[in-house]
Amino acid sequence: MTNKDINRKPHSRRAFSLYEVAVVIVIIGIFISGIIAADKMVSKFRLAAAKTLATSSPINSIKETALWLETSLDNGFNPSEEEDGATVSLWKDQQNSGNPKVNVVAVGGGPTYANTINRVHAVEFGKSGSAGYLQFNASFLNKTDYTIIILEKRKTAGANYFLKSIDGSNADDDKLNLGYLDDNTVVHSQGGVSYNRDSKVSGYSDSKDKPRLFTFTQSSVEGSKTYINGSLAAEDATKTAQLSGLTNIGLGKGYTGEIGEIAIFTKAL
Repeated sequence: MTNKDINRKPHSRRAFSLYEVAVVIVIIGIFISGIIAADKMVSKFRLAAAKTLATSSPINSIKETALWLETSLDNGFNPSEEEDGATVSLWKDQQNSGNPKVNVVAVGGGPTYANTINRVHAVEFGKSGSAGYLQFNASFLNKTDYTIIILEKRKTAGANYFLKSIDGSNADDDKLNLGYLDDNTVVHSQGGVSYNRDSKVSGYSDSKDKPRLFTFTQSSVEGSKTYINGSLAAEDATKTAQLSGLTNIGLGKGYTGEIGEIAIFTKAL
């Protein structure tokens, strides 16, 4: 062994001191706090943007606006119910078009308030089972054309109606059912199966946690049309019958998912 080998010192090894560990933990904490603060800032920005868009919406300038349920405005719910997980007892009609306000109230356990559709408030259905939903009298849709716009995000596959008649028979004029007939089919129905208008969509497993914007129109002249995210998905010019015996509709009855907005007009827009 040479003198050079003898004089070579081993590599210095030592554990982190408690001070160094503490400094690292503080730095990580600051980093995490920054991420959380940025996340909250993004959420607040999206809420503010949604509120601005809702406030300036042309919906109330349309005289045929019959019902407008919106989540980002200040007076959509009881103040005590505007927090994640709170039970919603009513969803206040926002339309000021001169038509009577529609009373939308909870049945059973009611749905819950959530902040989940693109970080904008929503109403979540399905946590308390089919008994927890909202209900309103939709007789204003009888003997008229209509347009129904719904922003929703389902949370399960299979049959999943977001609007479903509670009363009425299976005639072509006294029931209204809108929603998922099965995993890949959205239906617009005014009664029996013979009066269904079906649209194909991707299955739940392929579109999980993605919201959809549906627009359903019914015209006594042009028939029925369904739009999904703004694109025409189905139409049937032979389906021109207007509703005549419609009464109570369940909003979220048997539905598992979240609804962010509903607008109903007594006109085929």
